[in-house]
Amino acid sequence: MERMTRLAGTGRPRGFRRGASLVESAFVIPILAMLVFSGFEFGAVLHMRQSMLHAARESARVLAVQGGSVAEAEQVALGLLPNPSLPYEFTFTTPAPNSVDRQVVAEISLPLGGDTVGMAIGAFDDDAELRVRVAMRSEQ
Repeated sequence: MERMTRLAGTGRPRGFRRGASLVESAFVIPILAMLVFSGFEFGAVLHMRQSMLHAARESARVLAVQGGSVAEAEQVALGLLPNPSLPYEFTFTTPAPNSVDRQVVAEISLPLGGDTVGMAIGAFDDDAELRVRVAMRSEQ
């Protein structure tokens, strides 16, 4: 007759505990993986937002300080953005020639999800977009 080693106070064989660990791991590992990948996703979206903000600021500077055209401002923005082939939308507002309001506004937006950043965010909201706006007083 074979003797089984039992856990103290449980009356169950030692091998029984190994199966419970496997079941607990099956519940915990997907949750941890989701947390790690959502952290990566958040970091990618934050990096894209900072890049878009820098590009909008520099393109507004081209319009406000250097007196450049809207086409030049868009080229500056595209040169500073991480992936120029993404579907960015640019909106530039320049003041009228003799206007009292001398503000130049540069706005860049990018839809989230699909082939862009924020795939997890875009999966839940079809209208999700990343938008930055910079206003600068014109020196011209």
